[in-house]
Amino acid sequence: MKKLPNVTRTTLGIRNLLFDEIDSLRAGTTTPQKAGVIAKMVTPIVNSVKVEIEFAKHISGKGNAVLSVLNLGSIPPAERGAGPLQEDEKAGHA
Repeated sequence: MKKLPNVTRTTLGIRNLLFDEIDSLRAGTTTPQKAGVIAKMVTPIVNSVKVEIEFAKHISGKGNAVLSVLNLGSIPPAERGAGPLQEDEKAGHA
């Protein structure tokens, strides 16, 4: 199986992944099952971004947040280095 590149961990990266999968589905180069799995995996990520946006609105005191590309998730293992768990991961905050 061909190794695909990692998805950029930003809102733009997720958006690109979804549109690429829609294009592949329409071209017949992927299956509805794979597209469904991707959608199910992305949903909790999108929901967590919604929570972050709402939080930003409340702490800004103005009720409006500036939308831009948001970094998502944790730092990929390759970027943080292999080895023992970081302190925040040990505490369950990864």
